[in-house]
Amino acid sequence: MFIPFVPTAILEKVAAKVKNEITQDSELGKYAGDILRNNAMKLFKIKE
Repeated sequence: MFIPFVPTAILEKVAAKVKNEITQDSELGKYAGDILRNNAMKLFKIKE
């Protein structure tokens, strides 16, 4: 299996763009917390 290497700086830029698009969207913005964090916390049963 081939796993491509992506530099950390590129991943950080992409993540920032995705976060910005979600939070600025008029429909998705109200769900930003769930999309970006809360659903994963629930899925993996991670307590804060």
